[in-house]
Amino acid sequence: TTAWNTTRLTAARFRRGVSRLLKNYATKSTTLCTSSLFTKFRNPRKKEFFICCFDKVTRKIFKPNVKNVANQTGFYNFATQDGEKVSIESFFNETESKVNFALESLIKKSALSVFLENRPVFAKFFALQESRTLIFRDVHDDTIRLANERLKTEKPFFPEPTVDDTKEFQARFLIDMSDFFTDVLLRMKWILVTNQTKMPFWTSDNPIFRYNPHKAELVGNLGLESPGIQLYIPVSPILAITICDPFEYADIASELPAFAPSVDFNNSGQVINSRQYVFSPNDNFDLAQKMMSKDPKLANPKRQRITIASSSGVFIPTACG
Repeated sequence: TTAWNTTRLTAARFRRGVSRLLKNYATKSTTLCTSSLFTKFRNPRKKEFFICCFDKVTRKIFKPNVKNVANQTGFYNFATQDGEKVSIESFFNETESKVNFALESLIKKSALSVFLENRPVFAKFFALQESRTLIFRDVHDDTIRLANERLKTEKPFFPEPTVDDTKEFQARFLIDMSDFFTDVLLRMKWILVTNQTKMPFWTSDNPIFRYNPHKAELVGNLGLESPGIQLYIPVSPILAITICDPFEYADIASELPAFAPSVDFNNSGQVINSRQYVFSPNDNFDLAQKMMSKDPKLANPKRQRITIASSSGVFIPTACG
């Protein structure tokens, strides 16, 4: 629940919510992961398409085929508590197809009319994208671990999830909540940003980067309805979409140019927000190398991204980046 919003949950309500979301869905298919975004950052080489990749763990740069980056075998496959083997791969097919067409149209003609016309398609895709990653699973497991540590009971208050438990929770969250978050995104301010520099926008294995210029309070400041919230989503080396607080940024134009500081801001956000991999059409990752030297903890794919505060017996999971 913490991947999208900061929600106040008592311990009992937290446990009921986890249990309820682990009960009711099954379909069968195979694999895929965010290929619609990755392919827009590719470079053709002979008959194949390649992308430049910076590995934050090794600090090495390599050039994998986009097909190998976008596909992770068995990523959405899991076994339920009843032993049934299932996958939710087919759940993404329609949205993937629609967003690929919308992105091609936007890249071919980066007009405001095309951008606004396709907002519902982009919103559904982004609502799914942020919650379909490995980081979502990391945050789920960390939330349970931290809650157990805070409760300090003799036995874990919340059962430690298995890999399949976490996959199933993610599957149910995507199925149950994607329409709700799509509607929230569509109520926000949307801005089309065009890169005016020679340095491309980067993307990553966790491409939706949240930022808020306001100081975080007890309940955090990265929820979709937090005052001042901003989401940055690069969709090609020259185009990005910003989705932000519709009240605070109401007077900002719906189209903006991006110059060097803005491009660096987006790219640094991809380095911070990613789990392990940052992608670009070229192999200039100097900014990423400098950031890793300055803050080595960014190299840890499993670093803690959530904190749990408590006040009067209420647990408050808060995203912390």
